Amino acid sequence: MPPLGEGYGTFWVEVTADTDAAAIRLETDSGGGNEVGPREGSVEAGLSVAAQVDPTGDEVTVLAVDEQGTAGELATLGVPTDELSEEAAERAVPESALSLTYDGPDASDLGTVSVAVREEIAATTLVAQSLTTPFSDRVGSLDAEGVGAGATLEVPVDPEDRTAVVFATVGDATGEVARWTSP
Repeated sequence: MPPLGEGYGTFWVEVTADTDAAAIRLETDSGGGNEVGPREGSVEAGLSVAAQVDPTGDEVTVLAVDEQGTAGELATLGVPTDELSEEAAERAVPESALSLTYDGPDASDLGTVSVAVREEIAATTLVAQSLTTPFSDRVGSLDAEGVGAGATLEVPVDPEDRTAVVFATVGDATGEVARWTSP
């Protein structure tokens, strides 16, 4: 999900364990959705599915689809609509919980900002986003547990204008919790 007030957001689901499902489907109350599955076999860990959502209020239903096309609901979640206050952001994701580092360009024209979670945080989702490139990375939990220590995010950034922002979702609120800008 992008910060509030910036058009449509994206809701991502990544499968974390191998399944017997033939596909994973996302359906939104706003009429969007997406279904992704392998050409052959069943859905394996690492598969990602995204759907466009309305950040002013939307619900996303995650479904597992079998080979006959029958879908079973796994979870229904509301899209956060509140702005995360600075105080709530500091409580949920203390400054000491994240480490942000920059690596200059190697084979491409872009560098990378890496975000390491050093201790468990109260946020259910973290998104790292470059302000100068269209890239982002995300980590989170559908079962409302906090993001655990050891989670990492990487986002490509333009070496001429290096800025990356980390957004978090806590309950029904989303907001900025960290920012890295080149010296």
